[in-house]
Amino acid sequence: MTHAKRWVVLAGQRFTARRSLDLLAVLGLALTVFAWAPLLGPLSFRAHDWRHALFYAVEFSQSVADGYLVPRWGPDFAFGRGYPVFVFYSPLSLYVVQSFRYAGLGVVASVKAAYVTGFLFGAAGMYRLARLWFGRQGALVATVLFTYLPYHLVDIYVRGALAEFWALAWFPWLFLAGETLVARPGRRSVAGFGTAYGGLVWLHSLSAILVTPFVGLFMVGRWILLSRGGSWKRAGRAVIAGIGGVGLGLWIAVGFLLPNMIEQKYIVLEQWTANNYQYDKQFVYLSQFLSPFWGFGYAVEGPDDGMAFQIGIVGVVTAVTALWLALRRALSGRQAGVVGVCAGLLLLALWAMTPASAPFWRAVPPLQFVQFPWRLLGVVVVLTAILAGAVGAWSARRETGSLPPSVVFLVLLSVLASLSYTVPQYAPPNPREETVLVLFDFEREYPDMVGYLATSRAQPTSSPMLAQFEAGLPPQKFRVVAGEADVEQLQYRGVAVEARVRARTDATVEVLTYFYPGWRAWLDGQEIPLRPYGPYGHIAFDVPAGEHDVTLRFTDTPARRAATAATGVGVIVAGLLSAGLPVGRRRPAPTPSAPRAGSEV
Repeated sequence: MTHAKRWVVLAGQRFTARRSLDLLAVLGLALTVFAWAPLLGPLSFRAHDWRHALFYAVEFSQSVADGYLVPRWGPDFAFGRGYPVFVFYSPLSLYVVQSFRYAGLGVVASVKAAYVTGFLFGAAGMYRLARLWFGRQGALVATVLFTYLPYHLVDIYVRGALAEFWALAWFPWLFLAGETLVARPGRRSVAGFGTAYGGLVWLHSLSAILVTPFVGLFMVGRWILLSRGGSWKRAGRAVIAGIGGVGLGLWIAVGFLLPNMIEQKYIVLEQWTANNYQYDKQFVYLSQFLSPFWGFGYAVEGPDDGMAFQIGIVGVVTAVTALWLALRRALSGRQAGVVGVCAGLLLLALWAMTPASAPFWRAVPPLQFVQFPWRLLGVVVVLTAILAGAVGAWSARRETGSLPPSVVFLVLLSVLASLSYTVPQYAPPNPREETVLVLFDFEREYPDMVGYLATSRAQPTSSPMLAQFEAGLPPQKFRVVAGEADVEQLQYRGVAVEARVRARTDATVEVLTYFYPGWRAWLDGQEIPLRPYGPYGHIAFDVPAGEHDVTLRFTDTPARRAATAATGVGVIVAGLLSAGLPVGRRRPAPTPSAPRAGSEV
């Protein structure tokens, strides 16, 4: 049989094996409806970063419309001066939002749709992960509890953190890819883990930093358990596959990581890590993990936070029960091993959020960029849901039927215990939320959040362009700061602007946009040098006397282009590994046996 025929046969076998509908999986997805139903109405709502999601979506959409497949520049930040926000903010969740914009939805509706999709995507990943060890009933319990654990709801209805919410939805898939890589090392598992890990970096780099040690320890723990009594050859294959998976993930992530690392020197990084963003002011206290408190306020230094950091009563009880069952040997050896690894990691995550872990945070400087140790509650949500799956499997084994009463009880309890947390702080529809004006409203309200660069001597508090934005007119970017000249702006497209300069003498023209690597200018078709100018570090260029056409455009630097190309190649490699034809030496054709005596030849 040829390789192509073998591939067709294998694909047909897989399709036949998977074509039956898993009704408990459908039920698990359906039960998430109470978590995301509040998003279906026309009302807006108030959350910490709700407006962030909106103006990021507006800026991202504008850059995509201008022809940038991988946007780097947010043209309207800093009161219209622009900021390299997408160099430092992982943009993958915004592609999800953009897909709904292409479907004809508005900004607010597209962001809501992205949240709903995140709920379903995460639930599907948790079901597939938990089913590996705990069967369909255990997977149902894990899926529903994962959806309704308090921090999962905090992330959307209190924080409104789009990228982090999607990262939490991504976590089960990453753990699933890690388990597959260790249990069945091979090309497809390497491709799966590399895609999952690299994708998480593009989705939310801070979550990737936090989850990396936990996924790594999870894989090591599973490797130890799976290698006991096995061959060293198989164990070695798993190690090699693990190295390959991590390497492929970093390869895919390089398009985001490399520009991020290179260009940090151009921004004021302390702006995003100082004051209330310092990790040592954001630790969680043990009582907060167990407190039923729910609030819509902000996290502050000390235990008097205005938002909840609770694990949830159902999560606590099921996690303790799972560990108790494992110690009593009431679970199978495989299930007990998973419970032991996840329980250990759960305790580690809880410790890492408390003040007791401060020396560790100080010893690992990259962790300080995470800002909030309590982001680890996302890891806690995944691990707690896995442990709940073990309880569901144990309950189902003691009863008959595909949906035993004990499983129904656990599922309903998981929903009802958190149902009151699914009610956001509603707000009436605001037309400004559909436009860039939502960004300026935010910057006026929080002037400390206005981005500025290393070339700026002051942080902007306003801009002469605001009146033009408010009137729905294109912002006028040019003004003459030296010499005698008139400037007529011809076209403005956010990441590109054109003008005609009529200079009576040699002149200097200022552009009300931050000077940043990637901005280039052409005078009558010839590239000219740019430089920072003024207290805010705007772009400036010189023109000789006469009439001239000027074009400015934000472009990718060589490092950005190389990094983006490397990511593209990494994705292609992952696809080839995942969908490649079966390899290996072809079996020799069987040798015809000699005819028996008396038989016909």
